[in-house]
Amino acid sequence: MARSDCPRCEGTGFLLLDEGDDGTVRAARRCQCGDRQPSTAAALVRCGLPRRYLHCSFEEYEPANAMQRGALMHARSFVEDYPSVDRGILFTGTCGAGKTHLAAAILRQLVEDQGVEGVFVDYQDLLKRIQATYGGGEGRPTEDEVLAPVLKADLLVLDDFGTRHATTWVEETVSHLLGVRYNEERVTILTTNLLELEIAPEQRKQLPGGNVYLSERVSERVLSRLHEMCRVVRVEGPDHRRRGG
Repeated sequence: MARSDCPRCEGTGFLLLDEGDDGTVRAARRCQCGDRQPSTAAALVRCGLPRRYLHCSFEEYEPANAMQRGALMHARSFVEDYPSVDRGILFTGTCGAGKTHLAAAILRQLVEDQGVEGVFVDYQDLLKRIQATYGGGEGRPTEDEVLAPVLKADLLVLDDFGTRHATTWVEETVSHLLGVRYNEERVTILTTNLLELEIAPEQRKQLPGGNVYLSERVSERVLSRLHEMCRVVRVEGPDHRRRGG
């Protein structure tokens, strides 16, 4: 049964995806509001959203510059357009600029308003949990059990992507995760503190020292897949954590 207050379908239960030149509808899709009931805070915890980010919303995000205002606009537009989005988002930029806040706000609003089945997972923690399955032992989850919710979620938020140096195993695991989600057309949002600039090595020398690039932590194959799956949104600015925000 469709929700009468659904902002997407306006209570009709269907989304009109394509209209011809004469105004006739060529395609329609059942709205997800009819599949699930609005989620509570407990549902957000179940989807893995850390307690620290349960409060995150677009209203509480305080942009300090034009780039952060642009990132907030992209996040809002993503929610307004969902599920008719063609790509996810790769939030990249400096520490504390609000990348995780925006990703969590997207997840929270879609889970609460549209009943989307979402999962929030920390990149490093996910890899550690997968590795822990290799020790065997009764009662331990299998690798498939750890990966299943991450692979099947309507919306996945993968936080702090690229924090671990690439090894053959990491490369294979990440490639498998992204490949499955890409093939199944499931939306993925990632955050990373690593720079994602398509510039030549000689140009990088002109930037401040100490920068680490995503291309130095993942293979060209994974980077190419990310560009297919996600729109890159830069988030730079003052550290909200140091400001107490």
